[in-house]
Amino acid sequence: MWTLAVDDLLARSLIGALLCGIALTNEAGFADEEVVTTTPLVETPTVFAEDPAVNTLDAIGPGFADVSFTGPPIGCLQPFTRPPSWGQVDFLLMWRQPQALPPLVTTSPPGTPLSQAGQLNEPTTTTRLGGRSQVSGPTAGGRIDFGYWLNTCPQVGIGGTFLALGNSSLGYATDSTTTPILTRPFLNVSDGQTAAMDTLIVSFPDEATGEIEVQGASTLIIAEAYLRRAGHHNAGTPGDLVGGYQFSRIDGSLEISSHSTALSTSQLRVPGTTLSVLDSITTQNEFHGGQLGVLSDWNYGCFTIFGSFKLGLGNMRQRAVLTGQTVINDSANSIIDPQGLLTRNTNIGTHERNVITVIPQISLRGTYSVSHHVDVTIGYSLVFFPHVLQPTEQLDPDLAVNLADPALGQQRPLFTFQSRDYWAQGLTFGLRWNF
Repeated sequence: MWTLAVDDLLARSLIGALLCGIALTNEAGFADEEVVTTTPLVETPTVFAEDPAVNTLDAIGPGFADVSFTGPPIGCLQPFTRPPSWGQVDFLLMWRQPQALPPLVTTSPPGTPLSQAGQLNEPTTTTRLGGRSQVSGPTAGGRIDFGYWLNTCPQVGIGGTFLALGNSSLGYATDSTTTPILTRPFLNVSDGQTAAMDTLIVSFPDEATGEIEVQGASTLIIAEAYLRRAGHHNAGTPGDLVGGYQFSRIDGSLEISSHSTALSTSQLRVPGTTLSVLDSITTQNEFHGGQLGVLSDWNYGCFTIFGSFKLGLGNMRQRAVLTGQTVINDSANSIIDPQGLLTRNTNIGTHERNVITVIPQISLRGTYSVSHHVDVTIGYSLVFFPHVLQPTEQLDPDLAVNLADPALGQQRPLFTFQSRDYWAQGLTFGLRWNF
């Protein structure tokens, strides 16, 4: 409809210009020729009257209030209306909340007595792994956002977003060839004994050789499906409104394994006997809920600043699985016990709970138009999860262990849900398209 009106205006403008040319020609020396006054073929539409109060696209028809004939300079021209679809692909470089790691591997200088080796209360003991938060570098990831407007004059659209961060890993390994004294510390609260610091001897000169390996991992994915309602800036709205469903999942794992071979009988083992001990903890945080948010943009010629804020509200299903294993092999026997050092009958198993939580997300990026349909972008993103289970924090907080089987006194190690805030933030680099 508005196209016909514009075409009609252009036609009458050409006729008017022609008549003006004829009039000017007569004034220049052709006054003796008869001049015929031409009346307009069609009455000028009201929408193109001189009154600025009615000279707006609102008068053409409903739904054209959002059509704009203003835009960036030549070379960055934008379509008069929003394209029927949109999309964004980003490369992510993000940092995550460091995990608090208890002291898992200790050592002592040469000459330390066997009874004091690696014990946390000894001044000569050095913690090789743990005792502080483990700060890791950035991890790579990706995000894709896409959608489609459901009507010709964009008012309501549907869209989806998927984000995945790569594995944030922890890797540590050492052996007796580089560190002669290797131990795994714990607080011994075994039946019939006074609670005291103790260690599992993995390697010690003339007593045992061995190695320790610790592996950890963490992954994050977010998926969203939403409806998008176009905002009207002249109505005072901050931007487009979005609402829909959000799924998020944070997985984590931690494995502590040690293997040693006895060289003497002082550890109540026959020389040549091997001892392998494994502790394993996995966690899962799975969120299902609704989401509301707002999308806004500010145009400056070829440049556009885009911002978004989303808030998810729903249920976080949390699960922690603790397992362990001890294997003793000598020349005559092989013994397998489904317990480790820090994971024993008192805390092993699957532990689950549900938590109501709120998940905010913030994104800010700048875009530069390289064509009518494609922009390059760079920005910043933050997602925040309160009360997340991390595998490193599901061990007994005191590393207390009752080695009696079954434990009749203190039921340690003890399992309690230990959660903390979790965030991921960093830089985004991407391409945006509109078709």
